Order: sequence, then C-alpha cells, then structure tokens
Amino acid sequence: MKEIAFTLATSEDRVSIEQLLSESKLPFADVVTHLPHFMVAKQNTKLVGVVGLEILGDVALLRSLAVTNAEQGKGLSKVLYEKILAHAYRQNIKKLYVLTMTAEGYFNKLGFSKIPRDHAPHAIKKTKQFSNLCPGTAICLVKII
Repeated sequence: MKEIAFTLATSEDRVSIEQLLSESKLPFADVVTHLPHFMVAKQNTKLVGVVGLEILGDVALLRSLAVTNAEQGKGLSKVLYEKILAHAYRQNIKKLYVLTMTAEGYFNKLGFSKIPRDHAPHAIKKTKQFSNLCPGTAICLVKII
C-alpha cells in the first residue's frame, strides 16, 4: 500500500464517506451521527477506505467497511478492520455485530459467527442500520472481543 494515512473521521470527511458508501451500495443515511467513531484511510487527501462503529454501551455495530475499487484486493480492508478493532478496545466494547448481504465469508475469516437476527441485543436491533437501512435478509454476525 502506498502511503496511506489512517485517522478518525471529521465532519470534512462526511461527503467523501457518503460517496464511497453509495458507490459500494452500502447504507449511508445516518453516517453523520456516528462520524466520531469512523476511521478513514486517505492517500494524499483522497479517501480510499472507511469503516465505522455505532457504539451502544459495551456492544457496537461494525458498519460501512468499504474501500475504493482501486484499493480492493490489496489488504486495505483488513488494515481498516484492525484499526477500528483497536478503537473498539479503547471504547471498552465487548461484542461487535455486523450485518451483511455479501461478505459473510470475509467476516467469518475475521472471527465473526453467524447468529439469528433475533438473537442480537435490543440496543443493536433499535439502530437505524438494523431496523430499516439494511434489508431484513441481511445476515447478522457477532464477535466477542
């Protein structure tokens, strides 16, 4: 990877994050609410990747893991995941949940296990992501950290 900088997102990153998520066909309607817990990857000043957390006490919803087409297959997704996992540790998160339509195998490799959606905690079920932004057919996975 060429000189990629990783930082927590700021309000100046919002439009670029929403654009990347839109291009990746991921929900972005409520990103602005959770920006303090989003990690961005930039090459020079160009956003090339993003991942976020929606923190709910000691559990969190991992969301919005996306990289540009040019960066796919280069390991950037894994680095972003490791960076946001370190952020989750600092926030005293005990369990991470994720919803996916297409990346179950990828998240299994990261140590997540599939669970029935109705087994997710109430706080996770109440999120916009869980309740109406992701389709009801999205697979729910969890990881104890």
